[in-house]
Formats: sequence, structure tokens, C-alpha cells
Amino acid sequence: MSQAILLDLDKTILDTIRFYDNYFDTVEQLYGKDKLAIFKQVCDETYSLQGTARLDLAIESIGGDINLVAKNLNNDYLFPDAKEFINNNQNLFILSMGEAKSQGLKMKVSGLDIPILLVTQHRKAKWIKENLLVGKKYLINGKKFDSIIFCDDREENFVGFDALTNAKGYIINRYNKKHNNLPINVSEIISLSEITE
Repeated sequence: MSQAILLDLDKTILDTIRFYDNYFDTVEQLYGKDKLAIFKQVCDETYSLQGTARLDLAIESIGGDINLVAKNLNNDYLFPDAKEFINNNQNLFILSMGEAKSQGLKMKVSGLDIPILLVTQHRKAKWIKENLLVGKKYLINGKKFDSIIFCDDREENFVGFDALTNAKGYIINRYNKKHNNLPINVSEIISLSEITE
């Protein structure tokens, strides 16, 4: 029986908080505290923009170079359990909401070479049903799978997950959030090592 594993990127396998903290530190190292203050102000003012669209505007506002910042970022943003999980499993796919440039940058600087499926809506379970489920199989990047495992950190991404056939979900709780209405086929975990097939 073939099985695909769909993993969310931000706050599931990638420590997004550490990524952005390092991004701000790198801007300060390259351009100084005054430019960092302007950079942060533009980021705050453009919060409704996603990912690098916001960072692009902020870098532009200080006369900086986003490629130079990216080149100077650390490369250790994966949670330790994520590194081990990725190294020990096959048929992995990133299922992430966001824009391609931003998610691609995070994956590149983290050394991830996993196919990414970008979702434009918050209800990932619905997206899976509408875009990947074909009959009783899951068609992902041209390959058919009998079942899926899906791991995410946001409860709303599991709404309707119990309607999927041959699907097991895991909500990862890295920041002690309270989850109330999880479907019957979704378990709460604190580490990817708790995922069982």
C-alpha cells in the first residue's frame, strides 16, 4: 500500500520564528540599526502582504538587496525532529499556504529538497479533497497513493478531514495551543517522531 506524507512548512517542520528573527538580525548586520528600524516599520505597515512581497518592499525602502540578505542567512531553521523525520521517510511533500517565492526561500536556506504544493486557502483538508483525491486514490505530482498522512499546526486546516478516505491527520502542537474540535482521524502530537503509519 503506497502512502504519501504531506507536511506543512511553517511552524510544523520549519521554525518560522527563528527564520524571521535571523532575517531581521541579518538586515541589521548588513545595513545597521537605523535601516533596520525603517525595515521593521515597512514590514508592520505592509503586514497584509504575504511573505517576500512584504520583505521585498521593506528591503527596497532601505535601498537593500534581498539576494544579499538571503545569501547571509543561517541555514538551520528546521526543528530537530523534522530533520530526523525527513531523513527517515519517503514520499514526502510540503503542503503549504503562502506565495512561491517566500516558501521557496525558506526551503532553500533550510536545505529542503522536497516537492511543494502551494495552497491558496486556509482549509487544507478541503483543498486535498478537491485537488488530490481521485476516486479512492490520491494523485500527487503524477503519482498515485493509496493513503495519506497530513501534518499541520493549524486546527482550521483539518476542518472536513474526516471526510477523506484512507487519511490520517496529525496536528503538531509546538506552542501549547488548545485544540478543541479535531476530527476523529486527527491526533495531536508535539513531535513528528510520534507520527505512525
